[in-house]
Amino acid sequence: MAEVKTSENQKSGLPENQKSRLPKNRSQDFRKSDANKNYINNNDFNNTDSSNIHQSIYPVYPTVQEQQPPDGGIDRIDRIDGRNAIEIYQDIIKTNIEYDALCTSYDPERVTEILELILETMCSSRKTIRIGGDDLPAEVVKGRFVNLAKGYSEFLGIKMRLRQKKGKTVVQSRVSEKAVKRIKTEAKQKIKEIARPSKGKTEAQAILNYNAFVMGEHNYYQMATGVVVDFRVIGYQVGKTVNRLGDRVKREPKGNIGGAVVEKYGTSNMLRYIKHLPLAPISYVQTKAPMCKKRSVQKYTPEGRKEIHENLGINTVMLQTLMRQKLYGRSAEYADNRLSLYCAQYGKCAVTGEMIEALDDIHCHHKLPRHRGGKDNYQNLVIIREAVHILIHATTQPTIDRYLATLNLNKKQIAKVNKLRVEAWNLPIAA
Repeated sequence: MAEVKTSENQKSGLPENQKSRLPKNRSQDFRKSDANKNYINNNDFNNTDSSNIHQSIYPVYPTVQEQQPPDGGIDRIDRIDGRNAIEIYQDIIKTNIEYDALCTSYDPERVTEILELILETMCSSRKTIRIGGDDLPAEVVKGRFVNLAKGYSEFLGIKMRLRQKKGKTVVQSRVSEKAVKRIKTEAKQKIKEIARPSKGKTEAQAILNYNAFVMGEHNYYQMATGVVVDFRVIGYQVGKTVNRLGDRVKREPKGNIGGAVVEKYGTSNMLRYIKHLPLAPISYVQTKAPMCKKRSVQKYTPEGRKEIHENLGINTVMLQTLMRQKLYGRSAEYADNRLSLYCAQYGKCAVTGEMIEALDDIHCHHKLPRHRGGKDNYQNLVIIREAVHILIHATTQPTIDRYLATLNLNKKQIAKVNKLRVEAWNLPIAA
């Protein structure tokens, strides 16, 4: 272990130019150390500098302390049971981020670099650490790194932590206390507006506003694994306010009622009605996994980038060819919208739905012809095959019959052709 010299005025135990970084001479393998070169002073363990280590971290071990050996030697990095503080934090962080599992899924060197950055943060003696342009208290930042498996970490109204389940580490998420309090307050206020609508609003408008609020909260927080428990608590408090509406609240509606609220909450026995309008039950919500992309889809590895291109569903080679194709006598707006439509239609014909394989077969049709005032805007253009384009503008029956036989269109496709023919000021094709 390399010795780290400090002056008497240095409170962090590291040189000024290394206060936020690890010692320069330290090996990348933090597990290797030399116990013979470190001085142990057990009396100093009770003098941990609270500015360096957050008190909620468990176990609480000093990182760097000033120590004055009896023989007048220099300061050393503390060692506890043969291990220094860096090694202790390394083990804690490796466990929390599942270091071994990450190394099997991602580049081990990259994962190690991230681990070293976390260790630098944990060993920093600064009172604040800048993240995303904001100076956050060092205790908060360090606590997030080491308390992933012990305490909750809050993000956008949802608090999360790691826990063991059937031999695996899974995420347990709940609605944060702050969000629960906000939902209770807003829901009660909206119930009161139903009881006594404000000036200019009706009871029906207040009910619709409440239902929209409840459905919006459910759609967002249903990703939390413990959302059922949290909204049950919310529903108990809000239910007391709903009871103040008295006989206005009914268990059965007056007649047949449909709509989004009934479709979503119709199976719940907590659904209530006020006159002919349903009142969404705020307690009725179940956990639903968020619809998100696969974890393997990312831009940092060749495999992830390959999946991005595959998920596009577009012939990227053809798209690049279209981008390089020179269009004489056409506007820049036309060229841009043609590319946008090709992507939006996934390279398929708008009438037949087939993938267009050849460059010459890709035609960008003006729904309203330019000679009749049609523009090059996105709404007036559509990507179709060459044969379909000819059929749309054909005016003689032999030409129409020939291309109908070539394309072999069904009734739905013929209806699309007729719609485009009418927009182009041509007569529809007889079915």
